Amino acid sequence: MHRFIIFIAALIVMVAACSSGATLPDTTTTSSADGSETTTTSGAVDSATATTAASAAETTTTAGAASLESCVIGRWVLDPVAFFEEVMGSEEEIDGEFVFVGGEYVLIIEPDGTFTSLRDDWTFAVTNELGDLQVTVNETDTGTWTFDGNVLTTTLLPGDPAEIEILIDGEPFIIPGGVAPFEPPQVEFTAVTVTCDNDTLTATFDENESVWTRA
Repeated sequence: MHRFIIFIAALIVMVAACSSGATLPDTTTTSSADGSETTTTSGAVDSATATTAASAAETTTTAGAASLESCVIGRWVLDPVAFFEEVMGSEEEIDGEFVFVGGEYVLIIEPDGTFTSLRDDWTFAVTNELGDLQVTVNETDTGTWTFDGNVLTTTLLPGDPAEIEILIDGEPFIIPGGVAPFEPPQVEFTAVTVTCDNDTLTATFDENESVWTRA
């Protein structure tokens, strides 16, 4: 969730900078030896840093590891209403209101230990003082997954950058250079505690939940 907030903050800063003719901020993401990621935005605005630690609290589960692993295999679609409720309820404060518009965020977990995460015209809107921003993301990621108890850990493989389309008050916003200086965030699956039944997969990271429905 922190990465989503940082993405929106960077997006608003970029739009404001381009509207005023200011220099765009530079955004970098670095990974440390312990698996954590730090995103830093600097330049025309104050630095914004968010670190997501690749750790999960020890928990207990009534289901055995084998049955839990079997349960998560399949095709899952993110519940966007629950996701944006989490965003709006985050401790991080962003001046704006988030609304899901359309598209799908899909997670496909294969029994061979691989997975595919894709966003198909996944679109949301943010309303703030700059106007109505609408963001559409198309992206496909692949990787591998493992279980340790009820903690699911994924590892992403190198892939193509996301395609991002931005509208401001219904008009296309042309990103300078054609590429946004930041990546759209994903639902955190670095190391998440998981519960699963026939219909619902819930992943918890840093007290934030993502809810997925079997499709």
